[in-house]
Amino acid sequence: MTPVYSLRLFTAADRDFWFTLHHEAYRPRVEPIWGWDPVVQAQFANAELEKIYSGQFIVLVDNLPAGYLSYDWQEAQSRLYLSNLILVPTLRGQGIGRSIIQDLMAVAKRFNKPMRLRTFENNPAKKLYERLGFVVYEHNHNDHHYYLEWKP
Repeated sequence: MTPVYSLRLFTAADRDFWFTLHHEAYRPRVEPIWGWDPVVQAQFANAELEKIYSGQFIVLVDNLPAGYLSYDWQEAQSRLYLSNLILVPTLRGQGIGRSIIQDLMAVAKRFNKPMRLRTFENNPAKKLYERLGFVVYEHNHNDHHYYLEWKP
């Protein structure tokens, strides 16, 4: 059975949790491609927190921090963009990420809007996205990302 999740707004008090999540999730993706420079990665993590999103949340499971979610309604492009969904390693593969993405897809569908995301070439979550109906619309070899879209 998939654990039940809830969301609460991200606050400044969550920064340390975010940095830990960022490094745990991104290091296996980044290091094989470009190496891992802690200073540069701290800059990337800080830059993520400086962006203004429609939604920026801490994922909770059993009322404990279990992940980070950020998404944006991109009005000019008329779509929902999933920027980040990172779960603590012990909760990955239990269906929580799938549930969160399906809930966002339901919102996009209600407004008849597509949903987009990007993922590293070496991210095993790409298989999940494709199982949920996302299709690759671009593969950028320079930045080592797949760009995927789901349409209602």
